[in-house]
Amino acid sequence: MDPNNFPNVARDLLFDDEAESEQVQQILQLPQDDFYAILNVPRDATPEQIKDSYKKLCMVFHPDKNPDPDAKEAAEKQFQKISRAFEVLSDPRKRTYLDLYGPDCPELKGLAVGPVLKTPDEIRADYENRIRRENLARLESLIKQRGEATVSLDASKLLFQVDDEPREMEVQSFNLRYATDMPIDETLVVGLSGKMLTRGKFGSGNLRAVVRKTFSRATKGEASIHLLSPHTSSVKVDHVLDDATDTSVSLELQSTRPLAMPPTITVGIQRRLLKNRPVLGFARLYSGHYRLGSWGTGDLATQISEMVQTNRRPVIDKSSATSFTTGLQWSTAQSLSYLALATSMFEQAVTVFHQHKVGKLTTVELVGALDARQGSFTASWKVMHRVADHTKLGVGVAVSSGGTVLNLAGDHLGQKLNVPVTVFPAPNAVMAIAASVIPLAVAGAASFRKKKWADESRKPEGAGLTVVQALYGKVKDLQARVGAGIPLAPSDDICVIDVTVPVMFLVDRSTLRVDAGTRFSELLGFYDPCPWEDKQLLVTYSFRGKFRQVVVNDQAGLVLPLRTHPILEPSQVGYSDKIKAVHEAVKARSSS
Repeated sequence: MDPNNFPNVARDLLFDDEAESEQVQQILQLPQDDFYAILNVPRDATPEQIKDSYKKLCMVFHPDKNPDPDAKEAAEKQFQKISRAFEVLSDPRKRTYLDLYGPDCPELKGLAVGPVLKTPDEIRADYENRIRRENLARLESLIKQRGEATVSLDASKLLFQVDDEPREMEVQSFNLRYATDMPIDETLVVGLSGKMLTRGKFGSGNLRAVVRKTFSRATKGEASIHLLSPHTSSVKVDHVLDDATDTSVSLELQSTRPLAMPPTITVGIQRRLLKNRPVLGFARLYSGHYRLGSWGTGDLATQISEMVQTNRRPVIDKSSATSFTTGLQWSTAQSLSYLALATSMFEQAVTVFHQHKVGKLTTVELVGALDARQGSFTASWKVMHRVADHTKLGVGVAVSSGGTVLNLAGDHLGQKLNVPVTVFPAPNAVMAIAASVIPLAVAGAASFRKKKWADESRKPEGAGLTVVQALYGKVKDLQARVGAGIPLAPSDDICVIDVTVPVMFLVDRSTLRVDAGTRFSELLGFYDPCPWEDKQLLVTYSFRGKFRQVVVNDQAGLVLPLRTHPILEPSQVGYSDKIKAVHEAVKARSSS
C-alpha cells in the first residue's frame, strides 16, 4: 500500500483535538530527514517536549495500534520515520551534528569512526573552527593581502663594548611593505601596494596601484603607477611562445613623470633546456637610461659629462647603466635552485640559491653571492619551520662584507616579520658559528622534547596507555557470584562480553574518553549482552609503568588514565581475586 494513502486510515482514529489530527496528517507528507518537523517540535525544543511529542505520535503510528494489514504496513514506514527522528533528537551529540551539519552528516549515518567521542560543546567548537578556516580561505581567495615588516637592529655595541661607549642596541632602519589584490573577475585583478623606509632621521615611501589582466592562456599583462613622487609608471606583457618547451618572453617599459627621458626597456626570455627535465634557462636585458635625439637628459653619458664639468664627486644612478643577467633554474618536488650571472658597469656578480623542503614542516634556504667588481660577498642560510597552521618561524645567519647578521623571521597568513640583528660589524667566523649554533640548539632541544613527549604518548608499553583487558556487561553480579563460590555451568548466561579490542581502538594519544550519557553498547565493536539490565565496564590498563583498574556503570562515562584509579602490582595484573574471577568466567563461557 502506498504510504500516501495512509491518511485514509488515520482519518478514522480519534484525536483529542483538531490540532493533533492536523499534526498526524502533516507528518505523512514530510521528507524523511526533516526530524524537527516530523516530531512537530521547534528547533529549540527541550528533551521533555521531544519525548512528549514522540509518545503522542507513537500512539497513532505504532504498528500494533493498526491491526489492518494495509494500515499496518503503512504505519510501520511512518513509525520508522518517527523513531529515527526521536533517535537523533534525543541524543545530544547527534542533535548537535544535525543542527550544525544537516541530516547528511556522516556521524548520523554511522559512517564516521573516531577514536574519541566528543561532547556537544566540542562538536560545536570543531564546527566553528572549520567555518572559521573556510571563511578565512574564502576571504584570502577574494582579497589577497601580503605584508612584510623589517626591523634592522645593531647589537654589536651591546655585545662588544668599544672604549667608553655605552652598551646598547640601536635600531638601524625600519622597512614596511604591504600589498593587497582584489579579483574583479577571473581575468582581471586590481591591487594596491605601499612601502615605507626610515633610517635615522630620514625616510621615504610610495604607493603603487596595479592592474593585471589575463588576455588568453598564453598572454597576460600588467600596468602600474606610483601615486607619490617619483611618479613612475610601467607596462609589462608576458607571452608564452611554446608550451612544449616552456618558452616565454616578457617586455617591460618603465617611465618617470615628467617625461624627461625615454622609458627604460627590459626584455626577458626563458626556455626549458632539457626535454622532460625541469631545467630552465633565462636571460634578461635592461636598457638603462638612454637618449633619442634631444629627448633624454638623465642617461649615463650625460651624468658622467656633468661630473667632469663640475669637478664634483662621482655619484651615478645605478639604474642608468645597461645590465644583462642570465642563469639557470631547476626544481623538483622538494627543492628549488638557481644560478644567476649579472654584469653591468657597476657589477660583475654571481648568485647561487638553493631551497629545500625537509619533511612537511621545515624549509632550508642557502644563498651565496660574489661581486668581483665591488669586491663584496654574501653567504647566508635560513631555516623556516611550520609551528602551526599558516604560521612559520625561522632563523638564519648571513655573513657579508658589511658584517655578521642573525636573522629572525616569522610568517602568518602572508604577513611576514623580519628582524636582522647585526652581531658583529665585520665578517667574523666565530660570531657566525655562535649565531648559528645557539638558536639551532634551542630549537633542536625544543623539537626533541616535543618529539619525546609524542613518542611516549604513542609507546605501546611503559609510559603510554595500554589496555590490558576490558569486560562489559553484568560485571558486578559476576564478581559477586564467583566471589561467593557459586559454580558456573556452561549453560549459565553470565551476560559479560570481552571488549578489549574495541576499547583499545578508543585510545588516542595515550588518552581515552567516553562522555557521560553515552551507552557503551552504542560504541563501535560493542553490543548489549543483557538488554534492560544494569551493566558495567571493567578496564585494566597500564600507564607509565603502573597498572590500574576501574569499574564504571553504563552511561557514567570513562576517562583514562586517572590517578584515582586503584594501582595493581604487576604480578597481580589479571590475577587479583576480582579480576581473576571475571576473566576466568568469561574465558570459561567462551570455551564452552
